[in-house]
Amino acid sequence: MGPAHYFLGNEFHRTTTGFHLSQHKYIDDLLLRAQLHDAKPLSTPMFASTQLTNLEGEPLTDPTFYRTIVGALQYMTIIHPEISFAVNKVYQFMQTPTTVHWAATKRILRYLKGMINYGMLI
Repeated sequence: MGPAHYFLGNEFHRTTTGFHLSQHKYIDDLLLRAQLHDAKPLSTPMFASTQLTNLEGEPLTDPTFYRTIVGALQYMTIIHPEISFAVNKVYQFMQTPTTVHWAATKRILRYLKGMINYGMLI
């Protein structure tokens, strides 16, 4: 079968110092699914002062879509641990997501767009 190059959304590239792990294709597919492929990238996944509650915003018409995207983001924390805090924040509202929670999720996705070529060296 040969050496692994792509497995479960994770890309493996052998270097002289080890393996470079990335999720370039996974991020790209996620941005397409969320219709944010042409969005402007951001430098941070969330503002430090962001406070999310159940009382803000209008309920989403399709919470299943929100749950799918946030679940995919949670999987991405394996190679992008810097988004763990922000993903945990939006994950807390899986039961009844609102437009404010979706906006916070889109910010994480826009951050990942700017980090699409980054990965982890092992």
